[in-house]
Amino acid sequence: MKNICKLSLKMLKRNKLLNIYIIIQMAIVFAMTIFMVSSLTSRYHYYLPFKKFIESDGYFCNLTSATTVLGKYVQCSSDISEAVYGAEESNVQASYRVNLSNIHEDNMYALFSYSYDEEIYNNWIPDMQEGNWLSDIKNSGSEEIPVVVYDTTHSMKLGDVLEKQSIDYIEDDQGNGKNEVKKIKLRIDGILSDDAEIVHYNELEYGDCRDIFSTVKDITEREGYETLYLFRSQDIHSADIFCMSSGIAFINTNCNISDELKNENQTIIIGITEDFMELKDFQKNSQKYITDEIKKIMPIFLCILLLTIIITISVNAITTYKEVTNYALYYICGLTWKMAMLISLIHAAFQTLLALFTAVISMLVCYFINIFSNTVLEFHPLQILVCLAMIIMNMIFAFIMPYIIIRNSTPREILTSN
Repeated sequence: MKNICKLSLKMLKRNKLLNIYIIIQMAIVFAMTIFMVSSLTSRYHYYLPFKKFIESDGYFCNLTSATTVLGKYVQCSSDISEAVYGAEESNVQASYRVNLSNIHEDNMYALFSYSYDEEIYNNWIPDMQEGNWLSDIKNSGSEEIPVVVYDTTHSMKLGDVLEKQSIDYIEDDQGNGKNEVKKIKLRIDGILSDDAEIVHYNELEYGDCRDIFSTVKDITEREGYETLYLFRSQDIHSADIFCMSSGIAFINTNCNISDELKNENQTIIIGITEDFMELKDFQKNSQKYITDEIKKIMPIFLCILLLTIIITISVNAITTYKEVTNYALYYICGLTWKMAMLISLIHAAFQTLLALFTAVISMLVCYFINIFSNTVLEFHPLQILVCLAMIIMNMIFAFIMPYIIIRNSTPREILTSN
């Protein structure tokens, strides 16, 4: 086996220009394949994180400033689960506007700040400029509340401690109310990148999974804020800071509840918000969007697959014809045709791995210098499987091509014809 590997490497060195051309050609095909798989998987990009909620019974809602049937603001998932039949607290996931402001500013929403229920921040991790996303923040026991920010001024730094205030309206037993002002310290644990997409409601523009997300840049420009603050709901509740529902909510209900209770739920949801969809319609629209997008890409993907097969057959045929004389000499020196096939196989393995390495390194370099900033390039396990399938296909052709070409020829016939 050691000698066969040496002969395979000699094949690689012997025809340098041809092999360089083949490696570049195969690298381009690998790169095109990775891009196409990225295009396909990106269509599921918005659907998969919340697949569990989308494919359940219930509602997709905008709960901005929503109040329950009891007339109080929705401040946590239990406020909804208590009102909706068949909805457990863990099956209600929402985002909330957090009542924080700068010091000495008596403005309830002076800060543009949101908190998320656990399933939302765990299932969606946006692009970070530096630091940790909410799901990766560890509880340190500190009085400072961890926060992830997007800062258009780029003046905030990781680890900065910010002093803000929370204003809550408190009523006593006699109905007399007053504003209670409390100072809060925030610790910046993460900073979002300019291209980051977060869970944020954009009205039912599409009626599908695209409505779940928006870029931080678009949000801050649309709302007219310089900075966006994002929290975990449990941290906000622990610090006793007032918040109320704002933006998306998944309200999953038990699929076994009666039609009568489903109708009552519909009435309850309408009482809370008029901006909602049943999840069965939301799922149907989302899957239609994904299917339509895949249909647009599929012809290109099939063309790349056909191109890959043609290149694989051509490359191995050219390599075999180029080396057929050497195979005959190896046979005279004691190697069998099977050994020649093995040499061709190992040679193809070196070729293919070099091509894949070239493609990946080139794409990573381009990715980090932002050449692909406007593309859907993503690195996904499916790409590994597709590239592995291409490698296996190339190895199969490399193994059988010598047999196809020289199976009916003797070494003497090969040598005299060349």
